[in-house]
Amino acid sequence: MTEEVREVRVYEQEFLELVQYLDIIAVREGDTPQQRMLKEEILQHEREAAFLKSRMNSRLPIFRLPPEILSEIFLFQAAIVREEQVSKLEDLDTECVSPFYGWTNVSQVCSGWRALALSLPSLWSWLALDHRTGHAYTTLLASRSRDLALSCVYNAIDQRGAHCPQCMSTDRFANNMYDAMSQVKVLLPRIRELSMYIDRDEPSDMWDSFDTPAEALEVLRIEAYGSSRFVEGATHPAWISVPSEIFNREVPRLQSLALSGVRFRFSSPLLSPSLRHLEIIACQCARMEEESNLGRLLRALQRLPCLETLRLDWSIQARDGDSFRPVSLQRLKALHVIQTTPSLLYAIVSHLQVPPSATVSYLCPTAEPIDQQEAALLSTIATRLLQNWVVVAVRCCWTSHGDEYGSRSRCHVHVTPNVGDSRVPIHQPSIERFVFESRDAFVLGLLQSLDLSAVREIHFDNTGVTQGWLRALRAAENVASIRASGKYAMTLPTALATGGPPAAPSQPHVDPTQTTTASGGLQDHETSEDSIPPPIFPRLSTLVIEDIHFCPASSTNVEEYWKNTLPARILHVLRQTRQIHTYGFRLSDFLTCLNLRRLRGAADVSQVDFRGCICEDLAQLVPLARAVGLVRWDGKVLRAE
Repeated sequence: MTEEVREVRVYEQEFLELVQYLDIIAVREGDTPQQRMLKEEILQHEREAAFLKSRMNSRLPIFRLPPEILSEIFLFQAAIVREEQVSKLEDLDTECVSPFYGWTNVSQVCSGWRALALSLPSLWSWLALDHRTGHAYTTLLASRSRDLALSCVYNAIDQRGAHCPQCMSTDRFANNMYDAMSQVKVLLPRIRELSMYIDRDEPSDMWDSFDTPAEALEVLRIEAYGSSRFVEGATHPAWISVPSEIFNREVPRLQSLALSGVRFRFSSPLLSPSLRHLEIIACQCARMEEESNLGRLLRALQRLPCLETLRLDWSIQARDGDSFRPVSLQRLKALHVIQTTPSLLYAIVSHLQVPPSATVSYLCPTAEPIDQQEAALLSTIATRLLQNWVVVAVRCCWTSHGDEYGSRSRCHVHVTPNVGDSRVPIHQPSIERFVFESRDAFVLGLLQSLDLSAVREIHFDNTGVTQGWLRALRAAENVASIRASGKYAMTLPTALATGGPPAAPSQPHVDPTQTTTASGGLQDHETSEDSIPPPIFPRLSTLVIEDIHFCPASSTNVEEYWKNTLPARILHVLRQTRQIHTYGFRLSDFLTCLNLRRLRGAADVSQVDFRGCICEDLAQLVPLARAVGLVRWDGKVLRAE
């Protein structure tokens, strides 16, 4: 046991003795003998209760965990708490006590946990330096990390208006900030990861702490937030400017650089040849009057031979007709472009030789409709990226980022090399070549423009099998496997049975959040055979269904069944989150779907896999096992008996 733990225990014992003495004095002053006796008995019972509680806690399952496992739990919990605190940085600026050290609570539960926590240097290798943390406290934490490399969060905000004088004096604020800046300078040789979050009107003095070489620095993030952040359409230069002499121009080990909301020059020494990840978001990378900085970006990329990930947005501007020498990044694995129009992606793809194995992602964060010219431009980009490739798999998603643009659709296109034969083996390894995310009509229109004749697998991930998706995927007639995940997998039987709408551009688009029918089930089909469209995916042979709950065979009304089964509060939550249809997958609808497809001439489904599903009685799946050659439940084969 460390010397520090022994000292803490001595202080704890002295404190308890003092409290006990004060309790005795309080009992004896101004009370009758009977009152004193009763109070002493109460105190005695409280001490016994505390002792018994301590003994009980020592017998809890978590206290029986080996130190090796408990230490991993400490590290994992600390990482989660830190990430949560940093993610809501702007909301915590008005807090008077530093919100960044909630993860230290593991050292305050009991003496055993404290001893274990203090014996983990890696637990204390994360520091947050701001105006609310005293120099002595951060120095103590840094000493507990011993000689390990440090991860630091430096939060610099303007001292005016952050706190009222009653909460924190201006002098204390300023002293803590200067202490933090001086401590950064001292610790800089040990810092491996540094995240700087800045919201200051006059940040010039802040950069004095970063004028020495950062030889151990591998990950750097500089982000302006609040009123100091540079925004699209701003009429004035960015408030925060990264100096050209930062770290004395010496960052030999820098591998990851993320810039957000600041002014940055492409001649900066931060663009080190060792860089593997580069992110430039909402930055001013040129003079305000310049219309294009694409050429400067390309010249900077030539100095980054090890670059693997590149993430850009409207910070990069390109003019129509820009022509530069193409740049080759042989190690590039992922290119991410975020812009309301695909013009930037087109300019980058035209001047950047993207390796065949790299993934290109395009996010269009806009609620405005996409015009035909932009749609044609993105189609041209997709054609260029998929040249010499065959699309073999498509993953359809529905995402909600919680921003002002609302929900969006996303499509992942997986490819294999074009060998001149469309009959590509189903299990041949594929590459995720193109990912596009935007408003529904834009994504579905682009998907419909691709050659899907060789697609063998489709994955509907947290999105309904809607008319819009079916219209866009109707040309994929060679699909052999479909996987449906999440609550919208309930719509799969109806979609496969009815066949979806014909592939006509005049058909109105249906939002992916809408199900094919209100309940996700099949209605009685009394229409004539000629009125039913041809089967979609006629060669489908394998179905994989994930994360659903089967409705008992005797139940016909999903809502009524769960009303009598689930507790009222859980049912209320399901209704509020619109997840009631996640529960109640009806096997009868599934069997009807298979029969209708067989009548329409589609190939028989020979295999059905259920993964992560819930069923009260697996015996109800026997009819399905009889109708299908192979049924698996979490990998276990179900017998047709």
